[in-house]
Amino acid sequence: MRVLDSLLGRSRHRARTLFHTLLEVEVLERRVMPDATPTLVGSTLAIFGGPNADHIGVTRDVTTDQLVVTDGGREVFRVASAAVNLITVNAGAGNDLVVIGPTVTQDAQLFGDTAGPTRFTPGGDVLIYTWS
Repeated sequence: MRVLDSLLGRSRHRARTLFHTLLEVEVLERRVMPDATPTLVGSTLAIFGGPNADHIGVTRDVTTDQLVVTDGGREVFRVASAAVNLITVNAGAGNDLVVIGPTVTQDAQLFGDTAGPTRFTPGGDVLIYTWS
């Protein structure tokens, strides 16, 4: 090996040093996975919420003429606006917030988890349908 070391420019008297890196455990930030599941069934955009508190939004991107579905502020689905005639949202369980934006021209049907007098009280579902 001395010949190979001399060809590679290594000194034969250099001491080897081993580096030991200590292993560490880091705590990750809290992560919330979007629960909303949008699908296009024929010409109906069907959105199903999950068991947790959902913040579902449907807006229209006027530059691309597409409907954009968001959950918790994160985009989860995008579809051409002309391909959709009806939007149905079943928010599911949890304290949900559903917002249909003012630029959405399609009809929307909004459903919370449980019907009854407590549906729109504080701590229950909030369904907002804004249109111009």
